[in-house]
Amino acid sequence: MRDGICFVKLINPEHVCGDGTRTHASTDLRKLTVDHVWHIPGGIRGKRAPSDERHLTAMCWQANFDGPSRAVRQAQREYLTSLYGETEY
Repeated sequence: MRDGICFVKLINPEHVCGDGTRTHASTDLRKLTVDHVWHIPGGIRGKRAPSDERHLTAMCWQANFDGPSRAVRQAQREYLTSLYGETEY
């Protein structure tokens, strides 16, 4: 997995990763999920972003289930753009 750590933990060291029942290390790749990220704010209603590296970040189940805040989503977009450049969606 490219990121190797929960994205929320990466930008917020106070974040505690969890799998719905217990906490786990933010680097436990067996427990991390992926979050699909549209590069345009608001995304495309009713559609999930593509399942490719340009649109995915690693995230613990709890952060993914709770849903990322606008600040986290913007940080994800900036992170992915820094890795792959601009994309139209």
